[in-house]
Amino acid sequence: MVKEQTEKKDKPNPSSDPMDNIFVKEACRQMEDFFQSSVKIKPNSIQIYYENDQDLTRILEKLDLIEKE
Repeated sequence: MVKEQTEKKDKPNPSSDPMDNIFVKEACRQMEDFFQSSVKIKPNSIQIYYENDQDLTRILEKLDLIEKE
């Protein structure tokens, strides 16, 4: 029973906010600098926001998913 409680304490809480982690916060800040856009990190996902088609094109170019115009 004691071992069970200790194991539960050591495991990360999957429902916790990833932005509470300083490394995730720093990664988010670096991505915002790189993409020059708002970035949100949630459990199992990263969201990059864009305003319009031109903004989306710029982000896709940075990712080398499309050729630069």
